Amino acid sequence: MINELKEKKNRILFCLCACFAFMFICHGFLLFNPSYSHDSLTEIVRDTGYYQTSLGRFLQRGWRSVFSSVTATWFIGCITAVLVGFSAVMLADLFHLKKTSSLIFLSGILITNHCMITSVATYMPWLDTYGGALMFSVLGVWLLYKYRFGFLPGSLALIVSMGLYPPYVVCVPAIVIIQLIVSLQQKNVWKKRLLYIVKAVFMLIYAYAMYRIILKLILASTGVAYSSGNNSMANIKLFGFSHLPERIKGAFSLFFSQLVETVSYLRFEYIVYGLIGISFVVIILLFAIKARFGIWESIAMLFLLLVIPVMFNAQYIVCEKTVYHALMVYSIFFAYLLLIPLYDSVAVQTECEICSNDDSGRKETCRGLKRAVSKAYLCVPAVMIIVLFADIRFANSVYTDKYMRERSTLSVMTRIMGAAGANWKTIRLSHLQAQLFIRFWEMQGETSA
Repeated sequence: MINELKEKKNRILFCLCACFAFMFICHGFLLFNPSYSHDSLTEIVRDTGYYQTSLGRFLQRGWRSVFSSVTATWFIGCITAVLVGFSAVMLADLFHLKKTSSLIFLSGILITNHCMITSVATYMPWLDTYGGALMFSVLGVWLLYKYRFGFLPGSLALIVSMGLYPPYVVCVPAIVIIQLIVSLQQKNVWKKRLLYIVKAVFMLIYAYAMYRIILKLILASTGVAYSSGNNSMANIKLFGFSHLPERIKGAFSLFFSQLVETVSYLRFEYIVYGLIGISFVVIILLFAIKARFGIWESIAMLFLLLVIPVMFNAQYIVCEKTVYHALMVYSIFFAYLLLIPLYDSVAVQTECEICSNDDSGRKETCRGLKRAVSKAYLCVPAVMIIVLFADIRFANSVYTDKYMRERSTLSVMTRIMGAAGANWKTIRLSHLQAQLFIRFWEMQGETSA
């Protein structure tokens, strides 16, 4: 019992440390060089709580009054690292991860993905809010998995998640699908799996129904009008069957394009695409071979793999095209998380087999071609390292470019304002430059007043 508690404590500390490390390696440039822009500017200078409520994020105002009242970027990054770290701990438990490398890859993907980079680059004040939405979505599945009636408190956790930022609730079906795939190595538990699916579906439906009721009550009591734009999922729209093929096709396309967004900026990107695809095929085949899949397990695996692009991108199916936004795609990157429990399971089984062969004095069975095949699972850590490197490289390139453009714009702007007799109508600035110029002018007026 003591050893088990110590192991859990060490896992929590390790995941938190890994998330902090990846947070500052990947996003440290902007965390220590404040660069607010876009919607972040308005959030700093005025209260947007009512606007966020109109988008269905009725808990953001209370959350930000506690966690984000300090607008120091490094502080927001620390809070986010803690929240994502606890998410990583729960996911490691849900996926039954045992290897240290699996925990590192899990923490890295959660922190460095393209959706997180977008959040840091342009929506810094809400970064910890997104981390909270992720944590409560994962908590909902964790409660569902751990307790017999866990779908009841799990529903409450999902309501909190949607109240902070609704799109992160799509992480729930992503996690459940990964769990089902991993569970296929267990035999004769089909009833248990079916019951788990029923509970998960009920939890999602019940949570969304209660969320809608609470949102309507809040809108009615505050007099705030509902808004359907700007990546809002507060009002899910189910399209007719005639539009379903088009939506599914779009979901597939966006799934794969978002998944390799940062990788596409590497040299020889097509080779990397091939390596990623090969790693998925290899680890799935090895997992099926090690688990000795029967016909029904194979059919179930194939079905679950086919629905991944749609279920991991379900927000595109139920939202209008004008609402879909780069901040809503976090669940897509759970596709990389699928590799981790499969790799972990295969690696542990392979190591046990090698140890068994060594103990029995039959080392020759682990040599040659058989040994090479048994080590094929190492393609997963190789691909994970490439993906993490691509994320970190892309993030720092974007942050540096953004920072330098803003500094140069500010320099030009101050020179223009200092020029005597400047004709303001002839000054043409980009959208970002115009925002900075207007805010600077307002600050000058506030200072003089």
